[in-house]
Amino acid sequence: MKSLYTKGFLLVLLSAFLFMLANASSANAAFTAVHPAKENSALLKGKSPYVPDPKLLARKLAGLVKVVHTSSGTTVEYTSGTGATAMTTAAIATTAPTSYLLNTSWTDTVYEPYGQGYDAAGKYYVDSNMWSLCGPGASAVALAFWLNTAQMGTQSFYDYKATTTWNDTNHQAYLMYLATKTQWPTETGVPGEIYYDANGNSQGTYYGDLVNALNWNASGHGTKGAWQGYFYIANTAVTASNLNSEIVSDIGVTHVPAVALVQAADLPDWHGNAVGHYIAITGYDNNAGTYTYAETCGPNCGGQWGHHTISQSGLLTAIINGGGVFVW
Repeated sequence: MKSLYTKGFLLVLLSAFLFMLANASSANAAFTAVHPAKENSALLKGKSPYVPDPKLLARKLAGLVKVVHTSSGTTVEYTSGTGATAMTTAAIATTAPTSYLLNTSWTDTVYEPYGQGYDAAGKYYVDSNMWSLCGPGASAVALAFWLNTAQMGTQSFYDYKATTTWNDTNHQAYLMYLATKTQWPTETGVPGEIYYDANGNSQGTYYGDLVNALNWNASGHGTKGAWQGYFYIANTAVTASNLNSEIVSDIGVTHVPAVALVQAADLPDWHGNAVGHYIAITGYDNNAGTYTYAETCGPNCGGQWGHHTISQSGLLTAIINGGGVFVW
């Protein structure tokens, strides 16, 4: 009898161990799918070709870009001088503060919906494509400073896996609009920043599509100026020097966020697997040697919502390990 009790006890322990192992495997699978590795490989692939505007780059580097913030929105003006809006390294040293932090009360509340759970209509869903929303999440943070609003109301969204409903709580309707509905003129295939394979599986966001979506929406769909060369441009040769100059330019001078494609495992808030990941850069402190970023990925998908600080060398490492792309 004692032998039977012992065997029974061992069977219970074995069952418990197998159950925990299965759950751990499932969790790791979810983390793996958070932001597919495609995001930091084959970077030029996407829904439309991204062609950097040489005039835009020259204007930004020469200090000819002025961003005007008003109660009705944010616009870009091209000036003929330098002065306070100069974006050259020398001018920035004299015109920009040594530290600057954008309004985090807004950026801290942009949350990516999870790949499973309840939507705004109270419907339970399971949607593996929604583990890959960091591109639209970072874009939503950046565009808030251009549009002054991201109110979309309640809308339904389809992404090949499920139809879900989202509203303005945590700005999820706007985030899902960027993921599945925004459509710039040169875009081919289905709308949105998310790139899908032939089977309808999300491949994440390619940086060219992210730049095009940012410029299309920041320009008011072209109503404020030529959308392709409106403001944002991708730096694919990131160094410590130009990274700092570009962050100070966008945040300290023009007061709009930049976006970085990083290796998530290099971020201080990350507890998931090593994956490509987008974050919005919202602050810098050159005295302390740090940058601040907004995390839109929550605890169940590998990150921790809110703003976090990272050393300047740490962000550079994360960008290089994540594919070497910085959008400013």
